Parts: sequence; C-alpha cells; structure tokens
Amino acid sequence: NVDVGDGELVFGINLFHSDRVYYDFINEYSQEPYTLISAEMTWSPDASGFRLGMFVRNLTNEAIAQQVRVGSTGSYAYQERPREIGIRGRFEF
Repeated sequence: NVDVGDGELVFGINLFHSDRVYYDFINEYSQEPYTLISAEMTWSPDASGFRLGMFVRNLTNEAIAQQVRVGSTGSYAYQERPREIGIRGRFEF
C-alpha cells in the first residue's frame, strides 16, 4: 500500500506455477508446466467509499488446458481464458 495524496494506492500480484499434469492413466494426454501471473492496482480516496482499479489476469497469455476428457471415440479439452485486461470501479455507501 502506498499513500497518494488524499488516498491510497494498493498493488497486488499473484504467481502460480504448475508442473506437468497428466489426464489419463497411460500418460498420453498432459498439460505442459506453466506459470500463471495476475496483477491488480486499486486507488481509493480517503473515506469516500469509491475505488478505481485496473487488473490483468494470465499476463503471459499461457495456453492452459483446464479439463481434458479422454474417451474411446474421441478426446477434447476445455481451455482456460486467455489474457484479460480490465478496469473496474466500485462505490460503497
């Protein structure tokens, strides 16, 4: 946290690392190791109930298999969302 004028600036960062994950018992389908980085910054003026923030999720835009279904007639995977960048505002009263 950093005091800025009449308010406060808050920084946050998350780092998650996963080693290889196998989705079947013969180790044919797997997710390569990956590192997921997310960050945010929020500014809030003192005692106003207002917050303004920016965020990024999956900063390095990693291709991540969230779930893999292996079957006798075919296999498919659900992917995690790609990089997301956004802003958000919040007012509390």
